[in-house]
Amino acid sequence: MSESQYFFKDVVSDKKNTLKILILGDYSKREDFEGPEDVCESQLINLKKHLISEGFLKTYLVKDFIDEEEIPEDLYDEHFVEKSEHYIEHWADILVFVLLREGDHQSVIREWGFMITACQNKFDNAILIRHEDVVLRGMLRGDIKRNQITHETFIDLETLLERAYKLCFSKIYNFT
Repeated sequence: MSESQYFFKDVVSDKKNTLKILILGDYSKREDFEGPEDVCESQLINLKKHLISEGFLKTYLVKDFIDEEEIPEDLYDEHFVEKSEHYIEHWADILVFVLLREGDHQSVIREWGFMITACQNKFDNAILIRHEDVVLRGMLRGDIKRNQITHETFIDLETLLERAYKLCFSKIYNFT
């Protein structure tokens, strides 16, 4: 390997180690979906573990950030909205929105809407990856096209992991 190839490899490795990736997706499945309760959360955790194993060491779900104090149950919903928005706006370098076949997408679309209205500086490093059975309607397609947001589909967990890695890797060049 030439000296320039080693340099490039080191730059990429350093970026993968330091870029902060936030995975945004449903933790709960749709009520009408037959299957285990944790089917969505387990896929998101598998994605997180895969990205970490591929060198993206700062990959998190919102729930991974520990609250400093206990939140009363009656304030949990509001707290989770604020927590999600905080990490989208102030922490993440790359946002990965995941629409799973089993999910109801309410939370993800809410987080997407926050990015679209309050975090236009995140568009270049936002990724929407969806199961091919999840149909995008006009408004969401319009956001993707108008803001040139990276969009990809997947058919199973294996392709989700492969494509999410490829897309995150492609965003490295925005930070060099």
